[in-house]
Amino acid sequence: MFSIVISGKFTVEIGLVFGGVSIVVFLFCKKYLGYSIKKEKIILRNTFIAIEYLWCVFKNLILSNISVIKLIYAKKNLTHPYLVSFSSGISSDFLNMILANSISLTPGTITVDQSGQKFIIHCIEKSLADGIENSDFIRILRKMEVE
Repeated sequence: MFSIVISGKFTVEIGLVFGGVSIVVFLFCKKYLGYSIKKEKIILRNTFIAIEYLWCVFKNLILSNISVIKLIYAKKNLTHPYLVSFSSGISSDFLNMILANSISLTPGTITVDQSGQKFIIHCIEKSLADGIENSDFIRILRKMEVE
């Protein structure tokens, strides 16, 4: 490929040689490195889902910051701490860890315990716990888990 860039010419011979080398490298990777087109499609799909997840984390980070600021500056200054327990329905330990850390990252909530799919979350206000079982975090991570 580098020689094509340097010379500025593309001939049939160069195309056949580089095509043959590409096929040999592909077959080597498939046989000895466990490469497959299916795995590449899953990685590509999960990359786009991960970008969606990062956007969701950022959005929820901003919204929960605003909620906590409102609680701090409220005239009554009465909070009602709340523990909520739920099951994520996600079988992957890695994705459950991502979920636990994302919940703890957002202000006003912290993951108290996570064991398998079971979560216990502490919220500084009961309103922050509303809909946590069906949050966008869980919906997006479930899409990532499907193969």
